[in-house]
Amino acid sequence: DVEGAERIVLEGSKKILSRKPKIALELHMPEFKDPEAEVLKIKELLDASEYEGRAYDRDGNEVEFNFSAFKPDMVYNLYLRP
Repeated sequence: DVEGAERIVLEGSKKILSRKPKIALELHMPEFKDPEAEVLKIKELLDASEYEGRAYDRDGNEVEFNFSAFKPDMVYNLYLRP
């Protein structure tokens, strides 16, 4: 559980990510200094166009899987597959 350091972990996992594994990721948006910029970097690291998935808010409600629609005051759980 890295709460706010998601991008740093993903940057250290580039070799693994190149194999397009299934991914479970929790985004702690309030922990990011600049949530919009941080999510954009995460999206690029994941090469999000190569994945489909589901997103859930902290209460377990399914929300639109769209990085640009994520709100800066929320925590999201993402389940992605190539």
